[in-house]
Amino acid sequence: MSFRKEKRGLVGRQNVALLQTLAVLYLYLSILLGRDRDGDHHQQETGIRHYLTSALGVVYVLRCNLMLRWLLPRAVSKEEIYFVFPVFLPVVLLSLAKGAKDVEREVTTVEALVALGLYAAGSWLSTRSEWQRKAWKERRENRGKCYTEGLFALSRNPNYLGDVVLFSGWALATGRWWTWWVPLFMGLSFVFYHIPEKEAYLASRYKAQWPAYKARTKALLPYIH
Repeated sequence: MSFRKEKRGLVGRQNVALLQTLAVLYLYLSILLGRDRDGDHHQQETGIRHYLTSALGVVYVLRCNLMLRWLLPRAVSKEEIYFVFPVFLPVVLLSLAKGAKDVEREVTTVEALVALGLYAAGSWLSTRSEWQRKAWKERRENRGKCYTEGLFALSRNPNYLGDVVLFSGWALATGRWWTWWVPLFMGLSFVFYHIPEKEAYLASRYKAQWPAYKARTKALLPYIH
């Protein structure tokens, strides 16, 4: 495959991902800020909680696409095109939207600050760790080596940890206990599926470095797991 065709394929999938995530965001905002079919407002007036959770959705979708295209450009996998963006992401975001929409109690200042703090910390952790690894990998002297520095010195998967923290803040912002299934499910899927699959590959690729790195650094939560 020529470089030009490969580049077109990369951009094509990125465009598909953009359209898919924007469609999900539209549905998400429609639930939180939309009107009933008869044109009347929903039973609850649109409040600070609805605007807060709406903003979290907008920032998340924009951040994902900015990273995918410019900050940390990469190929979009078939799993993302056929499952993550069109199936899993709608289930997650629409659950969060439905949870926040049906809450009559308005969000408190403390609740909002804690939710925003977790959301911001998780976003930073995920983005910063990926950025550190990318910058390190781009240096010629590091080719073929396993990255174990920066945030990856505290956790072997700080990007996954960031997602769990981010969605914990998002779930808190909804005001519904049952929306916590999102960060809980993510954490369990990372621990029992994604991390073992990913690290089996890394162990075979970095045979000399991996055993010592795994022995001194926890898989997800620093100093715990």
